[in-house]
Amino acid sequence: MRALIRHCQICIVTFGVVIALFVSGCGGDSQPATAPSSSSGGSSSGGSSSSGVINVTGTEKIGWDQTATSASQLSGYQYLGFVDNVQQVLPNAACGSTSTNGTFPCTANLPTMSVGMHTLQLAAQETTGAQRISTLSAAIQLNVTGSTAKSSTAVVSYTPSATTYDGLTLAVETLATGLAAPSAVVVAPDGRVFVAGRDGRILVWQNGKMLSTPALQLSDVAQTSDVGLIGLSLDSGFASNGLVFVAYAANNQRGGFVHRVLRLRDTNSVFSQALVILEEPALFAPLHPPRIRVAADHTVYITLPAGDPSTADNYASYLGKMLRINEDGSTPQSNQPSSPIVATAQAVVGGFDWHPKTGRLWLTGLDWQGRDFILDFLLGPHAASTFESPVDPSGAAFYAQRKITGFANDLFIAALNGRHLRRVHFNPSDPKQIQVTEHLFDGQFGRISDVAVGSDGALYLSTSNRGTTSAAADDDRLLRVTSGP
Repeated sequence: MRALIRHCQICIVTFGVVIALFVSGCGGDSQPATAPSSSSGGSSSGGSSSSGVINVTGTEKIGWDQTATSASQLSGYQYLGFVDNVQQVLPNAACGSTSTNGTFPCTANLPTMSVGMHTLQLAAQETTGAQRISTLSAAIQLNVTGSTAKSSTAVVSYTPSATTYDGLTLAVETLATGLAAPSAVVVAPDGRVFVAGRDGRILVWQNGKMLSTPALQLSDVAQTSDVGLIGLSLDSGFASNGLVFVAYAANNQRGGFVHRVLRLRDTNSVFSQALVILEEPALFAPLHPPRIRVAADHTVYITLPAGDPSTADNYASYLGKMLRINEDGSTPQSNQPSSPIVATAQAVVGGFDWHPKTGRLWLTGLDWQGRDFILDFLLGPHAASTFESPVDPSGAAFYAQRKITGFANDLFIAALNGRHLRRVHFNPSDPKQIQVTEHLFDGQFGRISDVAVGSDGALYLSTSNRGTTSAAADDDRLLRVTSGP
């Protein structure tokens, strides 16, 4: 697929006035990646240096001329930004309906970038069929003076959905905004929050702010859907050993995809000592992230999405299965038979966790008919229950705390396309029986991509709206839910 992006520009918005900083050599079939030329304009919020580096705050828009035979053809494309060779879907991309010499003017928000120097390239991708990606535009060098991930401490309460069916009042606090379509959030015992985003970065929220340096940058992460493709879990002994486990879909060197699981060690909010403990090839780009959790006995449970029932039923593949391995990647001796596969799974397992009282493992996800399900792992798929309204599970966590009265032993499910947090309340007299489920924050934050419980008793949520038609499409957040006054 040839290059489609031509004539790029950075649009700096200052006091409502758009000033275009034009960049030469932004596209072409055979042009090498080069630094941009000096700009033809500037403002107090951005501009080019004599070296060809453009200074931006990260809140500007980027514009380009898009080659297409007609305006209707544009509906078959999405637009990608490669930040230091890591792919992101450009947020809020839009193109005009009138062409000039076969090109249409397009704009989008800049992709998420940390403070400092970055190289940005653009490409167009087909959204149907083989989903081919055009060749990359020439490189633009940007110096980001303000991170696009911002911290906030404003507490916002919502009613009536901040009051549960059993009369609990909840408050929601926004901890960070401007995130890159997070797919996973975990909370360390010391209160740090790790957030994995579509751009391959795992950010750290600590002491009221998002740190400027990520804990980890995955350079090979695949970004082929409207959510991130990263799962994240801390070892049950993280407070003493600092072990972190990351499962993600990666681009391999042959142009295909592979599911990869890494074991890393946290040192002062930097993940290092990476060890690959599992890999599994995928024929097609996955549309859902893998999910991973470390059990109390330090074994690692992993679910990898499958593209079809035959693959999920084939024991020669790990796709569509529940896997259980040791922290070094070996197979536990207690697995019977001696295989990492402990069960064939549904089409997509969106999340799973162990009931704090019974220790039984519960799964939630989508079956092959596209129905949302929740099931007790020991009872198997025949005992699965379905929900009365769409959920699209994307994360799950049991509430093992008692700081929010009434939440003890409840399961919370991140509803992606359901756009809410689903609470599952079990019968106190029979914890195997679901008594009631309810929607929390219905539609108020868009798509909820993951949920975690902190040692402070709060629920931590991430949203994944970027690149969608959601009203909150450019404002992905890290949220904290506590009991209200």
